Amino acid sequence: MNDENRYLQALSERRRDVDFPYYPARVVLQDLLGTPALVDLAGMRDAIAEAGGDPATINPVVATHLVVDHSLNVEVAGHDPDAMAKNMAIEQTKNAERFEFLAWCKQAFSNLDVLMPGKASCIRSTSNICRRSFNCRMAWHFPIRLSGRTATRR
Repeated sequence: MNDENRYLQALSERRRDVDFPYYPARVVLQDLLGTPALVDLAGMRDAIAEAGGDPATINPVVATHLVVDHSLNVEVAGHDPDAMAKNMAIEQTKNAERFEFLAWCKQAFSNLDVLMPGKASCIRSTSNICRRSFNCRMAWHFPIRLSGRTATRR
């Protein structure tokens, strides 16, 4: 009996002794947790290169989107018509090294997209990224499931 039939039979019999593999179609990360994950991937690439392997083989397994939507520190008040542009410029200066690393990740890793600050919020980006309600892989059609965490500050 192939795996598909085994899974279907287990479902129909309401058995709980069969583990179903979970393969997400894509992963959406926000910068607080996503940046350390990319640092780990970059470190793995360094270790593979030091061992004589091809570092380009280290990539996210599924489509991954990192949304850098952290809170913008307000240095210039909103009554200034250029407040957003000025605050973004200050943010770029303060986080230049981190943003440079994220830009490197975007071009170095396949299967990764990085949405830099000022482009979109995590919630808006997630709805655009997951606008397809179903995904198809290996002749299986399955609904996209979104699980994650977002920080809400008051």
